[in-house]
Amino acid sequence: MLCHFAAVLLTLEPRCRAATVTNILGLGGGVVFYDLAINVGDTVVWTNQQLNSFGTNFVESYGGEWKSPPLLLGDSFAFTFTNVGRFVYRTGERSYPKAGIVTVRGWAGVPPPVTINSPVDGSRHTTEILLQATATNQEDVVAMDYFANSQLIDTATNPPFTLRWLPAGGDYVLTARATTQAGSVTWSDPVHVAAHFDLEVWGASILPTGEFLFHYVSHGTGGNIGLWTSDSVLLTNRSLLNDVYNPGVYVDETVRGQGVGQRYYRVIFY
Repeated sequence: MLCHFAAVLLTLEPRCRAATVTNILGLGGGVVFYDLAINVGDTVVWTNQQLNSFGTNFVESYGGEWKSPPLLLGDSFAFTFTNVGRFVYRTGERSYPKAGIVTVRGWAGVPPPVTINSPVDGSRHTTEILLQATATNQEDVVAMDYFANSQLIDTATNPPFTLRWLPAGGDYVLTARATTQAGSVTWSDPVHVAAHFDLEVWGASILPTGEFLFHYVSHGTGGNIGLWTSDSVLLTNRSLLNDVYNPGVYVDETVRGQGVGQRYYRVIFY
């Protein structure tokens, strides 16, 4: 396996035991996070496990902070985040570009002991939610407990400490508790999520590079979801049109410089 590393954004004093979050590209299984919440100094590793005939994959940010070379099956690309902010990126997963956001949080003096990387605070979901947390002393952790509204969901006992959780509809406050070999316990900050089984488009914004970004949730019992623009043009991204059960992030690259401040989307069945 080849592993490519990109330069960090700026020089930062090393953070002791910074977290490394592994993200899978493609359909080969594993843990897939398109939206991540990490801390300053953390490293994200994207590994290509795309097993279909489309060949290579890639991962690059819209702002130009990083760009991987073509990734063959099993290749990895790593980037260390040293600036606070939101970094929008895309991959070639399933041969159609898929967008995601890495939210990087700051810390003052002492890194947070436990961080919930997925789901992201404020996110909305239609089906099961992938839970994953990291700890600064990750090698000492033997159990990661996940709680929703103070009720235990389940416990993960092996890295990367992931669980899949299917909530009922409603709003939830999630926390994670890490237990070490010595028996010490540390908690994460709370993460707020919502489970609503309907059709939504929200959080529209224009990236500094000119593309139009929005979040979507689509859930249906049959047919396809159509996203239509304000000028009645059907969105042409096929992976999004057929993505009838999942939430996600979409960046419309076709509207750059075309008055996107006046654009909106509506969601329909067709």
